[in-house]
Amino acid sequence: MRLFRRNDSGSKVLIEDNMYLPHLDCERNIWIYLPPNYNDNKKLRFPVLYMNDGQNLFDDSGSGSWELDARLDEYYADTGLTQIIVGIDNGCEERMAEYLPWDKGAAYALDWRETIYPFICSKFRVSLNRDLTAFGGSSLGATILLEFIANHQDLIRSYTFFSPAVEVEYEKTMEMVEQLSFDRHCKLYFDIGTGESTSQECEELDDEGFVERAVAMARRMKEKSGMPSVLVLDKLNIEHSEDAWNTRFLMAVNWLKNESNFYTGEEELTEIVIEDEPQFD
Repeated sequence: MRLFRRNDSGSKVLIEDNMYLPHLDCERNIWIYLPPNYNDNKKLRFPVLYMNDGQNLFDDSGSGSWELDARLDEYYADTGLTQIIVGIDNGCEERMAEYLPWDKGAAYALDWRETIYPFICSKFRVSLNRDLTAFGGSSLGATILLEFIANHQDLIRSYTFFSPAVEVEYEKTMEMVEQLSFDRHCKLYFDIGTGESTSQECEELDDEGFVERAVAMARRMKEKSGMPSVLVLDKLNIEHSEDAWNTRFLMAVNWLKNESNFYTGEEELTEIVIEDEPQFD
């Protein structure tokens, strides 16, 4: 394991290079963010958020960066709250296959469960409580979360869908949504920018279509789960990009922790429309 970056805050980002994933029969880098207070109390265990597309979370692999260590350091300085982030690199040319549940997605999820999850639990002080375990992703990296909900709910409580790829095999996506069974308490966060088609130069679906499909997906999953959900419609950071997801990332973190006025506890799907920069307590 090697050090990728150490920050002035005391946080650091590590990389476990070339972890072998037997179900996909490939090697993949794993990124680990340890918060500034990780070494303050050796008995303390931390909430953990697993994220897809790991190579874009802390570095720029060519499509931008979420710069999550900077965002989380800022969050810690403002609130005193922290968590561990585990980023899993995508397979580049294999990304679509690995992030579609009906293709190689089931194998990817099994590699997470049988290889990545036990490795992280053995090497770092992450909470073993499913209530403090979350999984997030953007675009196709959000679509694959359906597989984790379907078959790995026993280990993961919360799911953050950043701009799900509703332009890719949407009918199959919604078929899988219909098949989902929520037998444990889960929390669901969704968001979508209002200019996702234009920013991707997508010819198959216009901006309005992106929003309509994302809203339909979020509403149906809310109905299926019967549990608290939030849907963010962003009219300010509208693009399908790492920069846009960076701006909404702390909204998702706040939602998962119930530390934000964005959480109402109402049974109906809570919709938030961003027209000004969101403020965080």
